Amino acid sequence: MKHRYYLYILISSSLLLQSCLGTRYLQKNEYLLADQYVIGNKKIKVGELDHYYLQHTNRKLLGIPFWLWIYELGRCNFNKKALKRKYKVVKLRYEKKLADAVSKPEELKQLEETKKRKLEDIEFLLKNGNWLMRVGERPIIYSPQKRISTENNLLQYLHTKGFFNASINSFTKRKGKRAYIIYHIQENQPFVIKDISLHSADPAIEKLLQPYEEQSLFKKGQNYDQDIIIAERTRIYDLLSDNGYWSFNKQYVAFNVDTTSNNQSVAIEIVVLLPTDGKPHPVYKLADIQLSISSTDTTDHSSEVDTYRGMSFKNTKQHFAPATIVGKIPLQLGQTYNKSDIVETHKRLASLGIFKNTHIGHEIIDSTHLKTNICTSLFDKFQLEQELGTEFTRVSFVPFYQLSFKSRNLLRKLETLTLKSQLGIEVDSFSTSDQQKAHYNEGNFHTAVELTLPQLLFPLPVPTRTNLNAYKPNTKVHLGYTFTKQVNYTKQSIKTLLSYLWYPNSATTVELIPVSVGLADFKLNPAFNKQLNENKKRKYKPGLITYGSVKLTFKKDDECKKYYSCLETMLESGGALQNLIDFKGLFGNYLEYYKYLKADLAYREHIPLYPGTIFAYQLYTGILYPYSDHQLAPEDKYYFIGGPNSIRAWNSRGLGPGSCRANGTQQEFIEDRGGEFILQANLELRQKLIGFIESAFFIDVGNVWMLSKSDSPGDNFELTRFYKEIAIGTGVGLRLNFNFLVLRFDLGFKVYDPSLRLEDRIFPESMLQPRLNIGLGYPF
Repeated sequence: MKHRYYLYILISSSLLLQSCLGTRYLQKNEYLLADQYVIGNKKIKVGELDHYYLQHTNRKLLGIPFWLWIYELGRCNFNKKALKRKYKVVKLRYEKKLADAVSKPEELKQLEETKKRKLEDIEFLLKNGNWLMRVGERPIIYSPQKRISTENNLLQYLHTKGFFNASINSFTKRKGKRAYIIYHIQENQPFVIKDISLHSADPAIEKLLQPYEEQSLFKKGQNYDQDIIIAERTRIYDLLSDNGYWSFNKQYVAFNVDTTSNNQSVAIEIVVLLPTDGKPHPVYKLADIQLSISSTDTTDHSSEVDTYRGMSFKNTKQHFAPATIVGKIPLQLGQTYNKSDIVETHKRLASLGIFKNTHIGHEIIDSTHLKTNICTSLFDKFQLEQELGTEFTRVSFVPFYQLSFKSRNLLRKLETLTLKSQLGIEVDSFSTSDQQKAHYNEGNFHTAVELTLPQLLFPLPVPTRTNLNAYKPNTKVHLGYTFTKQVNYTKQSIKTLLSYLWYPNSATTVELIPVSVGLADFKLNPAFNKQLNENKKRKYKPGLITYGSVKLTFKKDDECKKYYSCLETMLESGGALQNLIDFKGLFGNYLEYYKYLKADLAYREHIPLYPGTIFAYQLYTGILYPYSDHQLAPEDKYYFIGGPNSIRAWNSRGLGPGSCRANGTQQEFIEDRGGEFILQANLELRQKLIGFIESAFFIDVGNVWMLSKSDSPGDNFELTRFYKEIAIGTGVGLRLNFNFLVLRFDLGFKVYDPSLRLEDRIFPESMLQPRLNIGLGYPF
């Protein structure tokens, strides 16, 4: 009952606050624009029309005009009459001082500057208000003239979408000092494309474009759309630019649209115009290609030019052999100019990690031939770097300090050798609950050596290796040592792996680890060791960890629209190498030999709702299947849940598995709460507040379960009850977005706790003991 009472008070206060905001200082014939919306539209989406409103209502946070409230709060403490009086007093005071200082030029000049500055400060306040008023939003006053202009804007937009017979009427409802505008749209039948034709006075261009007519964005029977005209112009330009037309530009593509037909249809004629001299557009070929490296060190410059496969290489001899780099450049002497190949050359050279800047320009040799100049500069061969950063895990974040030494192209094979050492600490969130004092804090030290090569280190035919350069491949050989200390144990591990990375397209990444071999040794906290059964202790026995994996990532990122989506899938097989090598014969029974299969699937999406507001969500699931003699997997392969990047109402790794409950309230150690199956979903509404300050409202759901037999009741997955064991947390967050860094504060509340008795799970008592999560970056 208490929860409902608090909720009622909150809702009532919000409604009361909203009802009186913005109308207090309005004049007699002024009305606050409280809302505006469209009705009658059937095919045009409401979101498409927002850009065409000349007036927008005050921004809202959870239904409340928060920025208007900030402005009103500032206005309550803003006395315009007092500022005007102060302005007169300051002006008179300094005029008197100026009169007394006429005979003192230096003092007179200083007084004039002070007077000017003080009066400008007061004028600024009179014009813009105090700080709160400037941060907030002024009340948006309803304007009949802007309403009529908005009608015209909306009608023009409908015309661009083919609704040439559309009509719009608007009317205003007034309620007290508030105005509500309703725009009534009658779309009527849209005009559709009946005929499409392509003509050009340049016969070569017309011949080139005709085979690609099926790729045209215009389709018969399709609604007329001006955006498609813009996209079709770009398509034709790109097609011609990839077929030798280096000097061609978009202005040569024109469209004649005939709407005179009586059956609500349009005929579109695409016309490719000739240059102003009336001659056909020239087709260019690459007659010369030169790669040159610039350097600030004059001793590195050489006038000697090497030639390989028709390409010229200037000042490259001391850096790498032409044969090493030529396969990375998708240009060939004598080929027709292709803009896509130029862009691809930029991308490939940038992906090598040794070129600092690359500029590709063209010189006209004659009417049909170009010289392509690839001018680039190199990063320093040796580089010492320090970095403060953050690594993200599924449940938390790990701030770290890293010191690294890089050697680039030392062997003249475009390789990068990196020696690095890193210190990191994973810090748990904070709780107001006295029953959750056992925090998961982990410190680690990692040192490694990595060799990266810009190719697949695999015996392949030369033509195949050259073709694979289009995917910007690289091979990494890694050898590392890690020391980890947390309340449960200290762990030392050594690992070596071979990995391949390539990009089939701009949105897809493939990472293949054919082999990884590692050794891990644990020293357990006596209290933690005491609470483990014999089978769980085997997870912390010195072990041999071998695995191979493949990870696919598909990303879609539109920076202009603030849209982002990412699909990740990973398959991992542990212990397969043991079928080829008898490790047990080499090391005996001292080690635990793990065999397992693991699969992960995650999807994240950021959807912009309107300016400054983003709806973000994440879905994540994974399964682990150990099939060794003891049905165990390495400790870090299990799934954990809870923490700043997971279910934020619970501490790191503090939830699950299933309905399993912690043993006691005050523990020196963190219980082993890993699972073999995970379901997790996170939803978040992010909204920009003031300047670099952002807010968030979030809901987190999920849990982990065991699939193999377990001695703990309630931690195994069962179809008949798993849905009753999905934890739910909610909360609010504050983010400080400094562009280069996002500092995050999330306050999580337990709404449904599966570790309690069934009748106590919903709105548990611990709901009033929220958990504060402090993190860097967004949670997903």
